[in-house]
Amino acid sequence: MLHGRTGEVERLRGLLDGAAEGKSSALVIRGEAGSGKSVLLDFVCESAPRGSLVLRARGVESESDLPYAGLHQLLRPVLDDADVLPLPQRSALRGALGLDASGTSETHNVSLAVLTLLGEVGEGHLVVAVVDDIQWLDHESTRALTFAARRLHAERVLMLFGARPDAFEPSGLSEMPLGPLDAAAASAILSEAAGVAASHDVAQQVTSASGGNALAIAELGVMLSSEQISGRLPLPLSLPVSAGAERLFAPRIEALSAPGRVALLAAAAEDTGSTTIVFGAAARLGGSVDDLEEAERVGLVKVDGTAIQFRHPLVRSTVYGTATFAERRRVHEALAEEYLSIGDEDRQAWHRAAAALAPDESAAESLESAAHRAHVKGAYASAATAYEKAAGLSATTGMQGRRLVEAAREAWLSGLLSRAARLIETAEPLLEDTSQLADCYRLRGSIELATGAAPNTVAILMKAARHSAEVDPGRAVELLALAGEGASLQMDATAAAEISRIASGIAETESDRDKFFARLLVGFTHLTNEPEVAMIALHDAIDYARDETEDVDLLLAAGRAAFYVGDDQAALDFHERIIHRARRIASVGCLAIAGSRMALAEMQVGQWGTGMATADETSRMAEDTGQLELAAHALVWKAVLEAWRGEEDRCHQLTERARDITVRIPMPFVENGIRWATGALELSLRPGPYAATQFSAIFHPVIMNAAALDAIEAAVLAGDDAEMDRWVRWAKETAILTGAPWARARVAHANALMATDPEAAETSFREALSEHEQSGRTFESARTELAFGSFLRRRRRRIDARAHLRNALRAFDDLGAAPWAERAQSELRASGESARRRDPSTARDLTPQEIQVASFVAKGMTNREAAAQLFLSPRTVDYHLRSIFTKLGITSRTELAAISDQLASTGTD
Repeated sequence: MLHGRTGEVERLRGLLDGAAEGKSSALVIRGEAGSGKSVLLDFVCESAPRGSLVLRARGVESESDLPYAGLHQLLRPVLDDADVLPLPQRSALRGALGLDASGTSETHNVSLAVLTLLGEVGEGHLVVAVVDDIQWLDHESTRALTFAARRLHAERVLMLFGARPDAFEPSGLSEMPLGPLDAAAASAILSEAAGVAASHDVAQQVTSASGGNALAIAELGVMLSSEQISGRLPLPLSLPVSAGAERLFAPRIEALSAPGRVALLAAAAEDTGSTTIVFGAAARLGGSVDDLEEAERVGLVKVDGTAIQFRHPLVRSTVYGTATFAERRRVHEALAEEYLSIGDEDRQAWHRAAAALAPDESAAESLESAAHRAHVKGAYASAATAYEKAAGLSATTGMQGRRLVEAAREAWLSGLLSRAARLIETAEPLLEDTSQLADCYRLRGSIELATGAAPNTVAILMKAARHSAEVDPGRAVELLALAGEGASLQMDATAAAEISRIASGIAETESDRDKFFARLLVGFTHLTNEPEVAMIALHDAIDYARDETEDVDLLLAAGRAAFYVGDDQAALDFHERIIHRARRIASVGCLAIAGSRMALAEMQVGQWGTGMATADETSRMAEDTGQLELAAHALVWKAVLEAWRGEEDRCHQLTERARDITVRIPMPFVENGIRWATGALELSLRPGPYAATQFSAIFHPVIMNAAALDAIEAAVLAGDDAEMDRWVRWAKETAILTGAPWARARVAHANALMATDPEAAETSFREALSEHEQSGRTFESARTELAFGSFLRRRRRRIDARAHLRNALRAFDDLGAAPWAERAQSELRASGESARRRDPSTARDLTPQEIQVASFVAKGMTNREAAAQLFLSPRTVDYHLRSIFTKLGITSRTELAAISDQLASTGTD
């Protein structure tokens, strides 16, 4: 019986029923050791309908650094079904699990393979996937499983995770905390164990002593006599739970013979539960197969054929924790020898490291080899741990430093930015080799850029360039180009001059790639003092990149350069290439980087539907890969779009989520973006001084470029001459710098708003509309139409005003910019025309994910192909497609393809 867990049981029954009907879900059951997590997980597995497929795994602390060990444990029963997976996913999964030496294990292809495989095996029956003690599962398995859990939707899958408090952070997954049991539940447990009714006073005492811990109560029910439980005899003065539930097992462990304790310690230190390995190690220590019989007799373990199972994880931790270091060392040495004899190099390396007395260069080399194998599998976090442990065993400071840099690089690849930064900080003073120092500085600079800690970035990258200049001139120029961009963002002319000085001493190279970065370097270092020279150089760099499709570093740099020169189409093209490549190779990390910029480019040119979808996908992907900085960027773009649409609650929710990230990781860029979203919301709903106040705090040049039109209109409406002057000067400088039609249109729009002479105002409005014919910025053009129409209506030129106001209303309706459409409609009424709002497009009812599914299917992709591109299961794509057809009132993919262009611009719900 699950005493005291009625609510939890009902919730789990509901999830089981929902999954059986095709509504997938995932849940984390969280509680202290012994709180009943495992019992509830057992209950779900036993309650699954007949014919269900139950998959189980348990995290083991000593196994937590072995890549994909947990995933292999869970999926072992369904690996034969992996043949149905698309080739990249099948290859990645088999490579990760060591089933195919030629397999390529891109981390997120493994995650996608897990999602697809669970969906496929769920075609025929309900799948219940249960992982207990997930806090001890290896990082790669945890990432793959939580990635899949967050994307479950229409499959017949229920995923459950048991976790200790504060030991597992499942972003985006629902949780069910287990609190302590009350005296009534304790009374029922004690009565069931003793076969007599428990005394109320005894139940109260046991509850107090155990802290309501379910396991402790159950164990006391076995340890106490029926007379004590019924209250006929007094309880011991001190119940054996005061130091925690582990103490319940310590007396039984201490009572074992010496050979019995050694055999039990070998089982606790070994992670697979293999009797062959445990008995082999015990034999090397002078024991025998019979030595575990004592532990089995007193209920500490169960030996079943080829497997050893502990009664509870606390037994394992108590056995290992109460052993001396010397005892543990001897056991690990024996286990290492046993694994060496069967050719398991990874486990041999880890047991050897656990037994090592630092320094031990031979053990360090074994771990380094294990790290390399983990890297090949795409298990970057495990590789980082292996390299870091190897560094601690290194014989020289040079070897220690090199291995720490390798560990940092693996942590960087895994998205563990703070860990990578810590490792680099430790490694730097240990290095003397010039190329290794350059690697160190380059990685530090990349980390600083990614985390938004810009003040240190420029100096770090310049230092890296100096170290690379002689051995790799091309690389040095690339580093200086990145440093130059950092200097331009900080508007630091002194740093730009120093970067140029360093660059002047570097030999020129002839490759197009090196020429690209050389021109990029000139562009960024001249932005603050010679903008004309800078623009020519940046345009040259973009020209060098026109035909590139594979070099991600180059494409990312070219995409950023496109924003600087105001070339919206180039920004879209470069980032689309990166995203296309990232989808093809399932590189979620790269997709998150490019997606945050692609979303901005799309929203600026009026592709609000796809822009929201891109930002939505980016924020989810970035959170999945631990890149919270990029998630914050995407959240800001979503907030701005919601602000323009007048969705106040959604805008505030998004800015709060972004602000929560900046509390942990200060990022002026994101903080300025939040100001933009907040000001844009005020400008949309209730134009007044507060909007102008928000824009007055913005100083980041990228956000200033993006927000300038909003800021100008806010300042004009607030009558804030100082702010109006600041923003208009910025707009004029941008127009001169870029020569872009949208930038010139902004200046003309601002001149019209500020003009005191009606003829001058009209001339400026017409100039702005003329520029907008080439700008491609739908929303900004519509705002000029609205402003000009309002101006003409106030001048009593109502007939002239109507055409502009109709244009504005049509564009705002198409975008879903409701507050702006209402203004245009109000102005039309004031002009004497009874304007009726058009019925909103049904496409606006689509969610961001439905828009993405629709766009991929409209290109002719099958459900399976679209699923692989969007990191979803085929069943989820099918579910969304049916919803899309219903909402749009269509019945075929051909009809969907015919209206696909409408999906890009429409707003979404």
